[in-house]
Amino acid sequence: MTGDENWVHHYDPENKSQSMEYCHKGSAAPKKFKTKTSAGKVMLTVFQKSEGVVLTNFLEEGATVNSKCYSET
Repeated sequence: MTGDENWVHHYDPENKSQSMEYCHKGSAAPKKFKTKTSAGKVMLTVFQKSEGVVLTNFLEEGATVNSKCYSET
């Protein structure tokens, strides 16, 4: 069995219905500002055998990957 860890980025964009806003005919559309409040990254640890993936684990924020972390997982 082998284990590996990697950063996984995630982003939850707002969907079309969430970004819709009413405006009068002929008026300019409101400006949209790009924000990344929902963007982030988490540490993913994957354990696998020759048959395939055995376990995936997302680490809690602030946790470090060390021998204690591996033994608890």
